[in-house]
Amino acid sequence: MRTLTHTATATAVVLAIAAAPADAATTVVRGNGEPAIKYQRWVDQSKAPTPDTEVTVHIALCPYAPNANGCVLGTGIWMHPDRLAEPHSARIHWLHEIGHVFDALYMTDSRRARFSAIFGDTRPYWYWQGPLPEGIRPGPRTLGPPSERFAQAYSECAIHGRTIERRPKRPVKYRYRPSVALHEQACLFIRRVARQKPST
Repeated sequence: MRTLTHTATATAVVLAIAAAPADAATTVVRGNGEPAIKYQRWVDQSKAPTPDTEVTVHIALCPYAPNANGCVLGTGIWMHPDRLAEPHSARIHWLHEIGHVFDALYMTDSRRARFSAIFGDTRPYWYWQGPLPEGIRPGPRTLGPPSERFAQAYSECAIHGRTIERRPKRPVKYRYRPSVALHEQACLFIRRVARQKPST
């Protein structure tokens, strides 16, 4: 009985840790420098570690991809004003862009290669940059480069933690539908990278 009790207690602790939000290091402000309360709350609730930096959110079309749900320039994030009506989708888009900021600040070429290796992906990490190819809009039918897989994995880890449905009923950006095991590896990888020093 003692062993069973200890095991049950340990399991409960692990589950509690997995469900708890990760330490949020990101400060979110608007273009005028005022706090962006809703976006800050989503960062604070993240179950994935957030980048240690200040992020400026702009509710406006992306300067280089106006049809995109969002984009990143430096530590500025542009969010498409017409894609924010549904809170859950807006949160997914927002944390996807936070994933890109995390990538820029913490990832190196070797770390990116290790992330791609989790999924057996040998394609160039950044195989599109700047304007999206004509006629392509990020969405569930677009696989996208490994850099977008990373950002979507980050978003899913931030919202769901290390657990995820095998076949989510809702559309998933960039066809991010990994097995439970692969998703857990991706989340653990992001946590390991966050414990290391940012890329330089």
